[in-house]
Amino acid sequence: MLINDESLKPLLQAAASFDRVRYGFTSIPNDPTTSAVSVESKPHDGYDAMLHITTKTYRTIAFRRTSAGYEWIGEQEVFQGPKRYKTVDGTFNEAIYGEDPRLANMNHLTLRTVQPILSEWSY
Repeated sequence: MLINDESLKPLLQAAASFDRVRYGFTSIPNDPTTSAVSVESKPHDGYDAMLHITTKTYRTIAFRRTSAGYEWIGEQEVFQGPKRYKTVDGTFNEAIYGEDPRLANMNHLTLRTVQPILSEWSY
């Protein structure tokens, strides 16, 4: 599915209504040539629709259906760093919870803590 597909419009409008920058999320991509998109549209416990968007980051956005359309209720965005590591499941790019010594032994990461690292990674 392409990000500019008309059927996604209500979900994308709901996602845009959330103050993304304040909470450290990047803007929703709008280039259909650089975005892979899929939708879960069958209701599950806690949400009625889930949008999955893969670009430079990986994100899932949860929505609840309302009488007016959809409401943004939660989001997760995974930022990949430049370093790679190997596991039994394959080779992956680091994520903010990786081996960066600036994050070692930190039990509670804040947006203020991780923003400089994300900036280094060009986010």
